[in-house]
Amino acid sequence: MPALSLAFFCLMNNESISTLSALLVFVQQNSSFFFCMLIAVWGSTAAYIARLKKSGKDFSLTELIGEWSISGFAGMLTVLVCQEFGVSLTLTAFAAGISGHMGGTAIHLLEQATRKRFPNFFKAE
Repeated sequence: MPALSLAFFCLMNNESISTLSALLVFVQQNSSFFFCMLIAVWGSTAAYIARLKKSGKDFSLTELIGEWSISGFAGMLTVLVCQEFGVSLTLTAFAAGISGHMGGTAIHLLEQATRKRFPNFFKAE
């Protein structure tokens, strides 16, 4: 159904069919990546809701979008690391979800691991 909607949009806006085809191929080839990113954002949403319940604060769409941004980045980094190590899609999605739930903490842990693994890369000149 999304492909049909995209095709209709492109036809209504005089976009070329080759652009549509290229976009559809890109989405098909990267569907597992998008799936893992969705899991990361879902993890972020779960963490945000739990934090709201615990603190009693009011919902803020701006704050939630900020959480999605941070957690999406953490999830993306996690997916890239998992792909590099040949991890299965199931375990990659799991790791992306956990990273999304952790948000900035996951980014910090990935940074520490990278600094430990590649110490010369981060040395100041």
